[in-house]
Amino acid sequence: MIGGSGVIGELEGTYMMIYADSTPDRTKTATFERVGHNLLFQSTLPPYGSTNILFELEDEDDPGIVHRLMANKFVYEEYYNTYLGFSEEDGIEYAYTLQTGPGARYSFSSSFEGTDGLLTFVEDGFFLRYTMGL
Repeated sequence: MIGGSGVIGELEGTYMMIYADSTPDRTKTATFERVGHNLLFQSTLPPYGSTNILFELEDEDDPGIVHRLMANKFVYEEYYNTYLGFSEEDGIEYAYTLQTGPGARYSFSSSFEGTDGLLTFVEDGFFLRYTMGL
């Protein structure tokens, strides 16, 4: 493991990290914004090995999609799991899957067999832990 040191400053919701790792004489910078618990990078990260880590990249197959570099925080780890559910309504069987993981991210899918074959609804997003007060 490589050690290092640095500082983080903030101005109007944008953060800048100035740090040094294995080359303390050469400082590096990275800017990011907080999105919930996670960090959304706003600048290309300095070289790791011989390559820069891009903070955003246009999808090769669909130029309308831009992939962004995000660091996901490990929060609510006790809830990380895959949850399955099943129900039947009016003779139709439904299957549900909920997956939770780092960055308070979730993926939910619901599927059933329709007249056109298997139909699936998928949703991705972020979740919050809610504690009900008594």
